[in-house]
Amino acid sequence: MIRKNNLIGRCLYIIQCESMGYYKIGISTDPIKRFKDISNLVPIDLELIFYAEHKRSSSMESTLHFKFREYSIRQEWFRLNHEHALEAVMNVMHRVVKDKINDDQKLFISDKWYRNILAKQSDDWYTGPIHDFILRHMEVAYNG
Repeated sequence: MIRKNNLIGRCLYIIQCESMGYYKIGISTDPIKRFKDISNLVPIDLELIFYAEHKRSSSMESTLHFKFREYSIRQEWFRLNHEHALEAVMNVMHRVVKDKINDDQKLFISDKWYRNILAKQSDDWYTGPIHDFILRHMEVAYNG
């Protein structure tokens, strides 16, 4: 398989506009470039809070769009509360770990969101498969 930007396929990503409570749930082969392109089009601050490379990114995106359809603003943009967004990130991470990704796949979680996830977990989570996955695959936070 041809790799673009060292990714094996598409990534499901989540972009946050914290000031408005908006989240964009999408897929891209280059989520950092996609984030930069979107950021250049809008006059508000955005943050790339999460992406995960997965062979089923499209179906995961569709599932999240359906799950949050009542909060849809326009196409891939949703007005979500913090708990909904955190749930979306955790659902994707559970799916990626369940499907036993390989060591070449990428994961990104912003520092703030990583701390939010850690705050929600029980003590045994720190020795479980998702936390192990995060530690092995998490990329350095992208800061604009």
